[in-house]
Amino acid sequence: MPASGDFLADSKATLTLRNFYMDRDYKGDATRFQSQSRQAEWAQGFILNVQSGYTEGPVGFAVGLTSKTGVKLDSSPDRVGTGLLAYGPDGKAESSYSQFDFVLKARAAQTELAVGGLTPMVPILVSPTVRLFPPVFRGAQMKSGEFRDLTLHAGYFDRIEERNSTNFEALRIASPWGRFESSAEGSHFAFVGADYRWTPGLVTNHYFGYLDDVYKQHYLGVQFSHALGPGKLQHDFRYFSSSEQGEARAGDIDNRYAGFFSTYKYKGHAFGAGYYRIFGEHGFVGINATFTHTHSQGLLDGEMGNPDERVWQVRYDYDFAASGLPGLLATFRYADGSHINMPAFSASRAHESERYLELSYVIQSGPLKDMAFRVRQADYQSSYSRDVNELRINMDYTIAIW
Repeated sequence: MPASGDFLADSKATLTLRNFYMDRDYKGDATRFQSQSRQAEWAQGFILNVQSGYTEGPVGFAVGLTSKTGVKLDSSPDRVGTGLLAYGPDGKAESSYSQFDFVLKARAAQTELAVGGLTPMVPILVSPTVRLFPPVFRGAQMKSGEFRDLTLHAGYFDRIEERNSTNFEALRIASPWGRFESSAEGSHFAFVGADYRWTPGLVTNHYFGYLDDVYKQHYLGVQFSHALGPGKLQHDFRYFSSSEQGEARAGDIDNRYAGFFSTYKYKGHAFGAGYYRIFGEHGFVGINATFTHTHSQGLLDGEMGNPDERVWQVRYDYDFAASGLPGLLATFRYADGSHINMPAFSASRAHESERYLELSYVIQSGPLKDMAFRVRQADYQSSYSRDVNELRINMDYTIAIW
């Protein structure tokens, strides 16, 4: 059949080997939120990804299959909890765990609809790979570029498979430090959004989403870049507004976030600085087991989204390709949060900070070309909770099967 030609000829399959070591060393006395002195585990992941091409015709169809298996290399009962491994009823790490996800896609012109197990990456729902595997949402997501310079997004999800889980569960609100009623569940999360490119250097975004009967959230964003001297200056502005929705199962919610981050790039250098502030009675709002799209995104220990918190940070990146060493990257970040109101610790005007270092390298040639190594280390300090020293080491290697 002609329709099956592209479906098969454009298909591809890859196997990714991901090795991940994570070590958190907690300082000070135990608290009700963290009683362990250390969390340290080592795991090996195998990710088989098979994607078909699209069938021919006005509406093309494609399928995708992802099979993931995590294997324990090292753990112990007193060091569990990194999120790299699945845990049994006794709290011990399982020797292995597996996940399997299926996606059906349809495409017409510049519009694509995907249904199945998905990993959305939009400002109000971020599901990146921060452990062995990313969280997976069950539902549907649409992306459309039918109009020039305008990209439309929409999604509907009713369950989540957490990064180290083997089954889909109900969607719950995230509640770090007892911020909200952690058992509050919603039947579904839905969102719509739009990105508009006004000029090559100016993009604006607006998204709206809600976790049914729990919370609703608006996001406004602006990304602006322009030449400055011999380099380029980039600005990233973000604003969130969140409140309770429907039955308000997590209670009243009053949160707003406003912040910016600016980066100057010159040759291999990138110098960045930014500031944001949390307004309202409560901390930042999101779905449990996901990432928040704040300017502290990517830090290892400091979520820095607490009530009244004010955060400034600096960042420096260097791409060693500018010095003749392509594939080698280095990052330094420092973030400082103050004026924190933390009812769970009976603390006001509390303080936290994180110093973050990262070094990564991708092999450029030879039989192991594209093998990636990444080392991250952070020192987190807090006046209301425990200090933490954290180390993460991971290696990724993707093999093309066909």
